[in-house]
Order: sequence, then structure tokens, then C-alpha cells
Amino acid sequence: YSAKWIRVTPGQQIAYTVGAGGPGSDDTPETYAPNGGTTSFGPYLQATGGGGGRGGAGGCNGGASGVGSGGQVNYTGGNGGDGNNINGSVQAGAGGTSAFGGGGRTGTIGTDHAVIDGAAPGSGGGGIWGPGVVIGGNGAPGAIVISY
Repeated sequence: YSAKWIRVTPGQQIAYTVGAGGPGSDDTPETYAPNGGTTSFGPYLQATGGGGGRGGAGGCNGGASGVGSGGQVNYTGGNGGDGNNINGSVQAGAGGTSAFGGGGRTGTIGTDHAVIDGAAPGSGGGGIWGPGVVIGGNGAPGAIVISY
């Protein structure tokens, strides 16, 4: 997250990008899901997307948080929770948090506890656990809020 007061002139155009949420990870050992995209507002400020989590027996690390920069206020999000790589029937990690709220919860295959995608802008999707090839939740896209 990054916030800044910027002096602009009427008619000024400022390029911006809203970063895409990263897709959920499968359970391939030693493979990380892709990172979320970077959100930026002109040359003024940006917030990088968080890192994708890793699934499978090789380790179930939660993704690293994104980082805000260039603003008068800059926050680092919360990392995704680690899962358990010893037993596939043990809980996976929750999605990382953003300045706008928490990430998706974990889910279990074969129950009514489905994995949850990140809902708050910039939050991560939850992990999922159970037998077979499983896909974790997707991260939520970033957001740009403009006040004047």
C-alpha cells in the first residue's frame, strides 16, 4: 500500500496500472505460484504484488507480501500463511493480508469448506489441502483510490 498527496493541473493525464491478482498454486513440489501484479500511479507511487505460495511435499510456504513505495505513507502487506508439507490432510495456509483487509481462508477437499480467493483489494487467496492435485485460491487485484 502506498498513499501520497499529489499536486495536479486541470486536464493533466496520469498513466496508471492496477495489478492483477496472482493465480492460485497447485501442489507441484518446489513450484511457486506466479506473483501478483504491481499497481502504480504514474511515476509517483507503486505497490508491488505479493509473491505466490508454494505447494506440495517440497514445502508449503506462504507467499511474501507486496511492498508500497514512493508515497508519504507506505505499507508492507502481511505474508501468506505457511501450510503443512508432512500430511496432505492438515490445514494449508491462509492468504496474505493487504491494507484493505485479510486474505482468503483455507479450504479442504471433499467438504463444504471450499478455498476462498482474496476478497480485499491486494489480498492473497487461501491454500487448500487434501489428496490429489489441488489449486489454491486466487489473489485479489490491486486498487487505486483517488480523492480530491
